[in-house]
Amino acid sequence: ALGGQRKIIVEEQGPQKVQLLVSGKLTGIDGTELLDYDLRLFFFAGSSEIRAQVSVCNTKVAQQIDDRGRLGVEGSVQVGKLELNLQFLSGQEPPQMTVGSLFDGVGFEARQIPLERSLKIQQESSGGANWFHRNHVDKDNLIPMAYRGYKIFYGEQEISTGDRPAPWISVEDGRKGMAVAVRGFWQNFPKALEVDKQEVVSVSLWPHREGGPHELQGGERKTHELAICFQTGAGPGDKFDHWSSVTMRSYLEPVVAWASSDWYMNSGVFGLGVAYNPGQLQ
Repeated sequence: ALGGQRKIIVEEQGPQKVQLLVSGKLTGIDGTELLDYDLRLFFFAGSSEIRAQVSVCNTKVAQQIDDRGRLGVEGSVQVGKLELNLQFLSGQEPPQMTVGSLFDGVGFEARQIPLERSLKIQQESSGGANWFHRNHVDKDNLIPMAYRGYKIFYGEQEISTGDRPAPWISVEDGRKGMAVAVRGFWQNFPKALEVDKQEVVSVSLWPHREGGPHELQGGERKTHELAICFQTGAGPGDKFDHWSSVTMRSYLEPVVAWASSDWYMNSGVFGLGVAYNPGQLQ
């Protein structure tokens, strides 16, 4: 939970972009201060999309007791879950949900799912061949991952599974909608996105898992990046025509402009050298 003391700073305020920094303490259920957090929010002119960076830091001194590392020693913090919850308020039309993903540039989308049960996509492990590797052991020398890759649940029912998605999830009611996505979803496992029956959209940066808590050692800092998008429709029956897919794909797969290799080498930044030319190496 957020502690009582927090600081809000306007880091940038211009005609095209506003950037806010919210800093404070994360506390446990009993109110004990556990971690520092920095939440940066980015707002853009003419856009309903909000970009966010959430950083959590364990400022305690790291303890090194032997050459086996310092998992679970004094100074480490065990976190059951860390999530950002956003409340959606539907109107007269029954809300519906969408879950979608990119797989090597190819899109998948399941739309108009009734909000009769919760909808969740959870990345449990890396999704690779070594997902159950000893590199992932916890303080008890156990591997906490329960399965390979991700699973999608509709209530308690597993409806899809796979390895390495770039997903988003949304909820809409014909007049308005809200969608969320996390950059580096599978790379920063475990992660989860969920819409529950109370219309709460959850971004689980460290989701609850049966294998045990997440550990942040003394001196460690972790940053998560996400996007939140809001949309309005013309009226009842307006389903936005894949609006969440268009918006979230542009976030997860942004357009990147590259100059030629000759331009970079001629800039002088890299000193003496020539642009890569495979023909010259033959």
